[in-house]
Amino acid sequence: AMVLIAAERDPNAPPDQTGLTLLSRLALAQGNLAQARTLAERSLAARDPNDVASVAEARLELAKVLGHTPADKPRAVELMHQARESFVSLHADGRAGRQAVDAWLAANAQ
Repeated sequence: AMVLIAAERDPNAPPDQTGLTLLSRLALAQGNLAQARTLAERSLAARDPNDVASVAEARLELAKVLGHTPADKPRAVELMHQARESFVSLHADGRAGRQAVDAWLAANAQ
């Protein structure tokens, strides 16, 4: 259903960052790395750079996608570190994000 909604949107309308992130997760779960990457990149690019939490979440999601491709692993790790710094700056509000980043780095940053 979300894919149909996204397809019917006005292509000139500003992207819905949350929708792009959800579609990226769906594409990743279906094993479509190229589509997941495109959607995650679009989601990050559409974020307000002054919204620290939003940008951190988008970096985390993009890094999860990039981490599936060995050539993109260094960028994934870099994005995770950037996301972690942002989550740290959010103090208690960033705790869950920090935990997600730390878990991913522990499992993937060899």
